[in-house]
Amino acid sequence: MLAASVLMFCRMTIAFLFLFSSGGKFLTLQDFVVTIGDFKLFPRRWSRTVAWLFLCGEITTAALMMLGGNGLSLGFLLATTLLMAFSLALGMALRRNISMSCNCFGRTERPISGYDVVRNGVLILCNVLGLWLLNSAPQNLALGEIMLLALMSVVFLLFVMNLGEIVEALRHPFPVFDERR
Repeated sequence: MLAASVLMFCRMTIAFLFLFSSGGKFLTLQDFVVTIGDFKLFPRRWSRTVAWLFLCGEITTAALMMLGGNGLSLGFLLATTLLMAFSLALGMALRRNISMSCNCFGRTERPISGYDVVRNGVLILCNVLGLWLLNSAPQNLALGEIMLLALMSVVFLLFVMNLGEIVEALRHPFPVFDERR
């Protein structure tokens, strides 16, 4: 029962991740095209094609996760590949001190950081765990369990997606104001 729940949690987390990510990129596609060019991994003229390839990969991954069945292993592998590619691009940009925003989930002004790579690492672990459990876990859960796991995966995903902001907020405590009586 636990294995089935963890597998469903991983499936939903990855499905929600790529639904949210592809939706944000689709709505601000030109910003993502510019971001692809800013990574300086491809000639700038390829940016639109590469952006569309990633967008299609994300939509396909989300669909495979939601449909389940025999496509789950392919979905987990595709998700891992996409996250590793994103992590590699982020790591190379950080190493070359390229100042840019990620636009991973739509338009943002927040610059890339090591937290983005850590976020992707956590999500890759989620993929690997899901892939590992795929062959051993039964996939029959009650609707209530699925709904609870969906809520848990959304909360987990929100935490992981905002990891940088959370850590920085905790590292810099709020100022203490003198109370006047």
